[in-house]
Amino acid sequence: RYTFRLDGFVSRHAGAVEKMLVTKPFRYDGKDMYANMSTSARGYIYFTIKSTDGEVIESCEMFGDSADKKIGFSDGAVEKLSGKEVFLEMRMLDADIYSFRFE
Repeated sequence: RYTFRLDGFVSRHAGAVEKMLVTKPFRYDGKDMYANMSTSARGYIYFTIKSTDGEVIESCEMFGDSADKKIGFSDGAVEKLSGKEVFLEMRMLDADIYSFRFE
């Protein structure tokens, strides 16, 4: 039996052992971050945005199953790094990440 997830045919998966996913450097424009993600009841994802000049912002623990979950950063933190070259780290346990976007 197969289940098709809305907007999610491919994911990066972390099982019972915590894993880290790191993107290549990129630039974004926006003040909020959203993710298509899914975790188990004990799973989580932490999102960390790091600029190439040393600025770092980290989200709170994110969990649940949502195709468009707003990621919890402190107010104004995402907008502060908008337009700068950054990379994104995702620390995950028993979770799947399908996509992310900035708006």
